[in-house]
Amino acid sequence: MHIREEEATPSTVTGIMSTLTSAGQQKLKEPISPGGGSASVAGSAAERNNGGRGKGKTEIKRIENTTNRQVTFCKRRNGLLKKAYELSVLCDAEVALIVFSSRGRLYEYANNSVKGTIERYKKATSDNSSAAGTIAEVTIQHYKQESARLRQQIVNLQNSNRALIGDSITTMSHKELKHLETRLDKALGKIRAKKERCAVF
Repeated sequence: MHIREEEATPSTVTGIMSTLTSAGQQKLKEPISPGGGSASVAGSAAERNNGGRGKGKTEIKRIENTTNRQVTFCKRRNGLLKKAYELSVLCDAEVALIVFSSRGRLYEYANNSVKGTIERYKKATSDNSSAAGTIAEVTIQHYKQESARLRQQIVNLQNSNRALIGDSITTMSHKELKHLETRLDKALGKIRAKKERCAVF
């Protein structure tokens, strides 16, 4: 308040000082917020900013309002492009980002080139498929060989059993008969030894 000198009589000054003192006391009665403003002002501002509600998470669903959807797309797109750039720089990673808007407009980022990164991706996935195919082929071949070996083992056991019970002896060669005789002698020896041990006890 500006006071001109010619009006500054004692009664006038006393009235002005009383008014200022009352105003100051009224200000002191209001609680002060940490930011320096009054609590009522800060509270009103917070309510206006939050629409009278607390801060909540954004619901993830399609934004129906076209203008709001476009604004959100621009903000999120810029944030995504920034994150892709930061990832490529901070982690020395090869990054390629492709975004098409709802109107079909293309936005892209690549620290090398989008085409080069896509070709690298195709090669990597192709190599993985080839490796998986090779492993499958090796596994199949292994089981085929194992199956053939087991079938042959079964045939050999069947032949041995037939020979032991006297079947097909007439078709056996002299060498096979000699081998069979040796096996029978060993078997008889084991049987006699077992019989003697049982007799002792």
